[in-house]
Amino acid sequence: MQVVILARGLGTRLKPFTNGQSKPLLPIMGKPWIDYLLELFRKDEVTLVLPEGYSMEGVRVAIQKEPLGTGDALRSAGPFDQNVLVLNGDVIARPADIKQIRKNLPAVSGWKVDDVSKYGEFVTEKGRLIDVKEKEPGKRSGLLNAGVYAFPPEIYEYLTKLKKSPRGEYELTDAVLELAKNTNVKLIEFQKYWMDMSNPWDLLEAHKIMFDNPDDWRLEFKIQGKVKPEVHIQGQVCIKPGAVIENGSVIQGPAFIDSDARIGPNACIKPYSYIGKSVVIGSLVEVSNSVIMDKTVIPQNNYISDSVIGKNCNLGAGTKITSLSSDKKLVNVKIKGNWVCSGKKNLGAFIGDGAKIGVNVSIMPGVVIDENVKIGPGTTVNHNINSGSCVYANQEKN
Repeated sequence: MQVVILARGLGTRLKPFTNGQSKPLLPIMGKPWIDYLLELFRKDEVTLVLPEGYSMEGVRVAIQKEPLGTGDALRSAGPFDQNVLVLNGDVIARPADIKQIRKNLPAVSGWKVDDVSKYGEFVTEKGRLIDVKEKEPGKRSGLLNAGVYAFPPEIYEYLTKLKKSPRGEYELTDAVLELAKNTNVKLIEFQKYWMDMSNPWDLLEAHKIMFDNPDDWRLEFKIQGKVKPEVHIQGQVCIKPGAVIENGSVIQGPAFIDSDARIGPNACIKPYSYIGKSVVIGSLVEVSNSVIMDKTVIPQNNYISDSVIGKNCNLGAGTKITSLSSDKKLVNVKIKGNWVCSGKKNLGAFIGDGAKIGVNVSIMPGVVIDENVKIGPGTTVNHNINSGSCVYANQEKN
């Protein structure tokens, strides 16, 4: 079976972590998400659909020159001479559920939600697809389109006949509906977990899925680094070769400490934290439910909670990231100029690669700090900061 992974999307809502790369290249547990998919389909012929100007070694690549929709993206990978499994490259789903899609061709996937009005909805009758509704108003439960499909080779004929939708794109679901008029297209409802990576906080959820389902993704909890005698480890913890955990430190699993990281002394890594390669977590630093990417330094007396921090960042001593707003309401995040409710009461900050943050800085919940930002000592950061900016105490709001 041929596998086509649709990776055209540039993930502008996920900035600053998608600057210069597509969503499937986002790192999860220290390696690009696409690597997990390629491992999952290692026995199949895989085609990766990318935007113009992008490439990936060792994988057949099809180029979608313009962002003209999922139908156009799949068409760019055709024609097909065998059955084809299609995945949106930003979707995380159980391998067992994906296997069910393969076995029940032709088939589409669905995920049950309490309010499907915000999504594309699959409508079924006795397990057969009969209609697709696109973000129709009116709160109701239903099955959203989970972004995994299995088709016979003939799907390409339907793709070539597509016309642009009202939003100016060639919709894959339009081709699916035409196919469903001539054959029984099954709907497989996904179980246990499913997500698509759309917003910065989804990186936290993606890591949580990995931590909670290690067998699905071949994640092993082994202690291979150097752990000093007076270190306390609780639960499932992975410590990669070259990592050093200094005396007085506490590691509470599930947690993953990647190669050549240095923790402590007297540091605390709390559950659902990923510490990247060559990261330094110094004395009296607490990290909770956070992702710290490679070569970042968090030196002394810092508190990091519910946050994602990019590569090569440096946080000054005493810098804190607050994850609970003063009114204890759901945290809103400003994305592409609009406020978006995260659905979370605890949510910290999202800091891009190369940020340099001075001592005793306070960063408020839901703040997005872009790449290569410099923040002076003693500053309180309560709004987003653009790439390359220099910000000092008593900053003015936008």
